[in-house]
Amino acid sequence: SSTAGKICTHLSAMTVAQGDYSLYTSKKATLGEDPLRSDANPDQLFTKVSKSKKSIGQLIMDQSFFAGPGNIYRAEILFLAGVYPTTTGKNLDRPTFDKIWNASVQLLRRGYDTGSILTVDEKLDPSVAASGERRYIYNRSCCARCCGKVSSWNMSGRTCYACEGGCQPKQIVLSTPIKSEEPAMRKDEVSAAAAKSNSKAIKSKKSEQPSQHVPFISHCAHVNVSQRL
Repeated sequence: SSTAGKICTHLSAMTVAQGDYSLYTSKKATLGEDPLRSDANPDQLFTKVSKSKKSIGQLIMDQSFFAGPGNIYRAEILFLAGVYPTTTGKNLDRPTFDKIWNASVQLLRRGYDTGSILTVDEKLDPSVAASGERRYIYNRSCCARCCGKVSSWNMSGRTCYACEGGCQPKQIVLSTPIKSEEPAMRKDEVSAAAAKSNSKAIKSKKSEQPSQHVPFISHCAHVNVSQRL
């Protein structure tokens, strides 16, 4: 509200930076496209995404690409779009990107209007909605739609989710082998290098391997544990 030329607002934040309009514009310039804004430019976002070697799971959480979605929305957006999180940006065609963008707009708008993260679509999945489910795969061990296994793993420090029952098919990319001009390694050198590489990979990738998700107790879950299992 405005009183005597002064603006008052209610904030809920750990820290607040105060400044003039240039502070706003400088911060906004670092953000990507916001699905809630009418002036969002999905064409511009697709151009950025299609040039990236990062996975779409990483890009949705990157505020310089998608401004707004968090971890729950990432899981549910990609589920509704039918896209596996490890699919790279450069391997997304425009129709698939559009599914992701449209799901982002739909879910964030519903969240804004209802004040809650509700992702189950009663028109698409009436039986799932009728059972009282609020989400499809986030913090679930089985998919609310197909009852297939839900996998979870670490992706850039956050838990990523995917339905392994067919709702989010993995994309298979065939690459052409590149001929190396380096001199061939001896058999013992190859074995030693492979062992060293495998050891490092096991240590660094252990938490990044998908496994069936074990639901944790969530303060925002309106269904009991047995339903989420």
